[in-house]
Amino acid sequence: MGNITKIDKKGNTIATHPISSVGNFKGICYIGVGYFAVIQQVNRDLYLVLAKLDFSSSVKIIKTLKTLDALNNPHGVCTDGKFFYVLVQASTLPISGKVFKLDKKGNTIKIFSLTTGSLLRFRALTFNGKHFFATEIKNNEMWQLDQNFNLIRTFPLPENLNRGACFDGVNLWVGGATNDDLYCLDYQGNVKNQIMPSAGNLIGVATDGKYFYL
Repeated sequence: MGNITKIDKKGNTIATHPISSVGNFKGICYIGVGYFAVIQQVNRDLYLVLAKLDFSSSVKIIKTLKTLDALNNPHGVCTDGKFFYVLVQASTLPISGKVFKLDKKGNTIKIFSLTTGSLLRFRALTFNGKHFFATEIKNNEMWQLDQNFNLIRTFPLPENLNRGACFDGVNLWVGGATNDDLYCLDYQGNVKNQIMPSAGNLIGVATDGKYFYL
């Protein structure tokens, strides 16, 4: 069972709802006007679930897209407003990760490889309107990537096991699974703000600019 918890910017819980009764919850991103995209793995299949959350009743599933066989381990999801991008952890060298670019019907448009020469562990993906940012938990780094997923640079993350990332229109936020805290970062990795929500076992982070959804 995966839950989505809505918190304010002080870390107070506003509401909590279950999002799934089967499979593994893998990530979440905000796509506008109360709608979210959620990654869910069921057996070996990867699903992109579009959901409407108003937290006044149960979660309303709008559409479920079977996107691809999860031969590798899926993790983060983000959108540029036109396409979805799903981060998948590759299991063999020299590729440590892949990003699947999907249209809104779930069709694969392109696959990008994160080739490193060492097996790294990517866990979250977000987009700030210009660049993509992926968390890597082996070295606790944020990877800044261009729109073809070429590495621009890396900078350190403040907590181990950063499995969630989002952009609020101004700042980058990451969520660590060691303390389950949220951190607002500048582009050098310095912490500008820290939120300590009560929700534990943080997997993904999304924001509508006002609230966070964990």
